[in-house]
Amino acid sequence: MVLLNKVNTALSIGAVMMGFYHFFVEDLSINAWAPYLFIMYLLFGIEISKREDKGSKLGYIYFAASVLFLAIMIT
Repeated sequence: MVLLNKVNTALSIGAVMMGFYHFFVEDLSINAWAPYLFIMYLLFGIEISKREDKGSKLGYIYFAASVLFLAIMIT
């Protein structure tokens, strides 16, 4: 669980860097950021659903967001 938390922190920092690059340096295409966001939201959903707080539905929302980005990648 500690490793997954560190990986998610690194992915979050990478997403902020991608956003900065997209808005201030050069436009990124959807093919560049959709796979990254798919993996990021999937791992966020796994981390939150594995926590001890079983009453939270936030992990399932992250899973749904990852499926949405997977659908974007497929089409």
